[in-house]
Amino acid sequence: MIADYSQSIRVLKHFGYTENEIDSIITAIESGKFTCMLKKHGHGVSNRKETARSVNGIDIPTMWIPDTYAYQKTILLLAQDPLRNANYWNINESNHISQENRKEYVIIGTPYALHVTDNTTKSKLRLNVGIYCELIGLLISQFNCRVYCTDIFKYYPNNKLITTFDKDLLIEEINAINPDVCVCMGKLAKKAIEVCEIANKAVYSPHPRAWPRSWDKWRLENNMSELSDYSARAKIENILTLVKRIIE
Repeated sequence: MIADYSQSIRVLKHFGYTENEIDSIITAIESGKFTCMLKKHGHGVSNRKETARSVNGIDIPTMWIPDTYAYQKTILLLAQDPLRNANYWNINESNHISQENRKEYVIIGTPYALHVTDNTTKSKLRLNVGIYCELIGLLISQFNCRVYCTDIFKYYPNNKLITTFDKDLLIEEINAINPDVCVCMGKLAKKAIEVCEIANKAVYSPHPRAWPRSWDKWRLENNMSELSDYSARAKIENILTLVKRIIE
């Protein structure tokens, strides 16, 4: 599968970045790296406090397309936010930022950090993205589609309130890609789609990192058979089954 960042450019403009800055961000992402930029946006970014467990970050959406560039459907994969921790300040692309200046910057990447190719970086950040990569690949192959990955909050929020900015930007993305189905991973993603009033095109699953009891409850409600199986493969099969029910 191939990453397409053309939709990301429009989103980055909402954060106040210039064309040259956007080009720099996309170039870093395409080379498999995170990048740092000064905060230039007021909606939840410039005024949020950073702690060791919640580092300032923005995730830009990514469209994953088949290697053949041919597809018939579009699936939106929606999750929550670009969670970061202090380890992100120790990677090469951001370790030049002094501790006292970190509050002025954001670390920019992609949902699930699937753009990262360097194993050393993956190890430093403890990235465990296999389940997302496999899920996207199987969605593409099984449903002859492209998969648009985005977060409700492009930045890591101070709270879990879906603001007017979050809603309007998500609606803009949905209108731009016109998905056949929206896969909402987690309760907050489900709430966001409902707020955008397009719930008739959406399916809901627990987030892959959700507690086992959340998966068991959801499986019972949706007549799934993998009770007490919390492997990545079982969760992926559950989500694929759910998509199949609405898309075929």
